[in-house]
Amino acid sequence: MKKLVLAMACVLSLGLLASCKQGVQDVNLQNQEKSEKTVYVGKTTFTATKQTITGTTANGTTTYAFADASGYTISANAKLFKSKVESDKDRDTYTSNIEKSWTLTVSYDETYTVGGTSTTTKGNTVTFNIYKIGDKYYSDDANYALTSSTSTTSAATTETELTLTASPDEAEFTVTGLGIKNNIKWSSITFTRA
Repeated sequence: MKKLVLAMACVLSLGLLASCKQGVQDVNLQNQEKSEKTVYVGKTTFTATKQTITGTTANGTTTYAFADASGYTISANAKLFKSKVESDKDRDTYTSNIEKSWTLTVSYDETYTVGGTSTTTKGNTVTFNIYKIGDKYYSDDANYALTSSTSTTSAATTETELTLTASPDEAEFTVTGLGIKNNIKWSSITFTRA
């Protein structure tokens, strides 16, 4: 009888141990899922215009505003040009209302032509963080504006709503509403996964 009780106790102990181990594995898998990051690499096309800050003086007061700059071309470098969207599943690092976030990084070249002489700066990058809240998309890296009409200092507008044709997890999407960043007006950016 004692042997039977001992055998039953051993079986129950093994069952509890296996159950605990499975529970720990499940928790580990959940944590692993939260910290996983996916990188999508592909081609990007965009509509962009170089900006300059111009001042207008009237009645002794100079007011400043962004304006299209002449002589600049923003284009892709065929060999170095790439973009990536990082799908960030680690929701513990963001406020609870943000369901998902992505980082869109675009590489571009900037050419300035004056007096028939062109100068190209290659390998520039611009980055936009995109957040999904409900069925809308936002960015805190978009629509830089002058801090005031009498200042040449710019600051980002927080939580700017963006317009996307599809989720950044899709094979292709276009984002608009990005505004000015890096002194360039980004009218639209289309990302196509490779």
